[in-house]
Amino acid sequence: MRWISAQDPIKTLVISCESLPAITVGKKDAHLYWSGCLGETFHADLAAQLLASDIETLQIIGCPQCEQALEEKLLVARTRLGKLLENYLPPKKAARHPREVSLEAVPLPRRLLLPVSSHAPLDLGCSHAGRTFQAYHLLAITQRIENRVVSPGDTSSIASEEKSNPLACGNLHTGEDNRRDAFLPKWARIDLIHLLRCPECNAQVRQCPANEGLNLNAAGSDWHQLCTECRLALRYCPQHCEAEIASQASLEVFTALRHRQSSEETRECVRCKNPHPASEGELCALCSYQEENPFSAAMPQEVLKTLPPELQDKLRGV
Repeated sequence: MRWISAQDPIKTLVISCESLPAITVGKKDAHLYWSGCLGETFHADLAAQLLASDIETLQIIGCPQCEQALEEKLLVARTRLGKLLENYLPPKKAARHPREVSLEAVPLPRRLLLPVSSHAPLDLGCSHAGRTFQAYHLLAITQRIENRVVSPGDTSSIASEEKSNPLACGNLHTGEDNRRDAFLPKWARIDLIHLLRCPECNAQVRQCPANEGLNLNAAGSDWHQLCTECRLALRYCPQHCEAEIASQASLEVFTALRHRQSSEETRECVRCKNPHPASEGELCALCSYQEENPFSAAMPQEVLKTLPPELQDKLRGV
């Protein structure tokens, strides 16, 4: 990427496996020989970083050995990058002196040795996760890729996304009055967990001018106020892991409990003063049982069944 930033603008960057023979490119294009097979190491995050480095389109061509594996990777990448990522198409007019470089031996551009400005859109001193965040953020801001993150109040896009990908939306309350109290969609909650866990994404979100004044320590309640480009970059961060999905699954219990509490009307028990479903009457289930059996120390069977088997055996012994 330092080599690209020191070149004249590149319209199309063609990337091929190193075992392939020479490929013709146009005058404003460049050709990169990959180290090894593209099907083994090429991925969507790298493609996003290259496209964000002032490259209009990427064209990928693999060798016969990695053709199937590469096609699977490109299928995933195209869902994010769309038409910015294409298969190789020979130019109408080939360049006489094409710009070619091998990943194993990238030459030092002369522009780096001269007092000429060489601006790289990405912070090349950042980690891979940080550069990936910046790449997707930049591509979304410049509208080079589609930002599929739901904007505040955009109920039509919510409905369409629920139909196309129900798992990505979960149970989202679209009412504007209770939006702050509603639970976020499933994958938005996973992204929120990732934001709190990933130091790279946290630092990039804090640097975004659109998030100025937003309390990121309470980002869950203000998630829809977060920059939509930042939310897209969070979704595509390569540091997403299975632990974050497991953490979200553990929160589903509390989600269901809160929904049940909000849907059921409760009242205070006249005897023990604890809240209980209003459908049980003035007394809760335990106090009602004690009222009906004043001289019995037995536990109600309904309550006993909810206890662990070992504890049930001990209580039966008593």
